[in-house]
Amino acid sequence: MENKKSMSWAIVILVLIFFWPVGVYLLYRKVTGDRASALKNSKILRNVGFVFLGFAIIYIFMVISGQMDDAWTAAAFFGIGGGVLVYAAKRLKMTGEKFKKYINIVINNNQTSIDNIAAAIPISYDKAAKDLQEMINKGYFSNAYIDVSNREIILPSHMKQQSERNGSLKNNNEQAKVKSVICKNCGGNNEVIEGQVCECEYCGSPIN
Repeated sequence: MENKKSMSWAIVILVLIFFWPVGVYLLYRKVTGDRASALKNSKILRNVGFVFLGFAIIYIFMVISGQMDDAWTAAAFFGIGGGVLVYAAKRLKMTGEKFKKYINIVINNNQTSIDNIAAAIPISYDKAAKDLQEMINKGYFSNAYIDVSNREIILPSHMKQQSERNGSLKNNNEQAKVKSVICKNCGGNNEVIEGQVCECEYCGSPIN
C-alpha cells in the first residue's frame, strides 16, 4: 500500500514556476501519488499540459518572427513537457475510469470471482488479476489478496465491515446510526456513522 506523504501544492507550484522541468515531474507525482487524486485530477495534468504547449507555440512564433533566435530550446522543452502531461492526463483518466469499474463490480455488486469480474469489464482473466493486484498494491482494497487457487479476490476489510454493520443493525440499543454512502469520487459503497465525516475505504476521499 502506498502511504507516502504527498508534497504540498505550494511547493509543487513554486518548483513548477522557477524550475519547470522538475516541477512537471512533481506535478505528475502529486496528482497520481494518492488514491483520491489518481481518480479525479486528470484535468489538472491536461490543463497544465495545454498551457505548456501554448508556451511552446509562443516561443516558436517568436523564433519565426525573429524576436528570439535562441528560443528553440525553450520551445522544445515546453512542447515535450506539454505533450508528456497531456498524454499522462489521458492515461490517468483511463486508469481512473477502469478502477471505478472494478470498485463498482467488486464492492457494490459483491463480486469476488475474478473470472466473473473479467467477464463484466470485459477483459481476460490475467488482465483482471493484474489490475486487481495493482489496486491492492495502491491501497484501493485494504488488506485484500488474490486467491490464485480459487481465482478470486479476498476482501477481509470489506467482509468485516459488512459483519459489523449487520451486528449494529441487529442491536436495538445501538446509539450510533450506520448509513450507506456512495463515494462521489470512486463510486464505492461505504458504511459510515451518521453525522461523522469519514474517509472512503477505497479511494481515501472524505465522505459523510
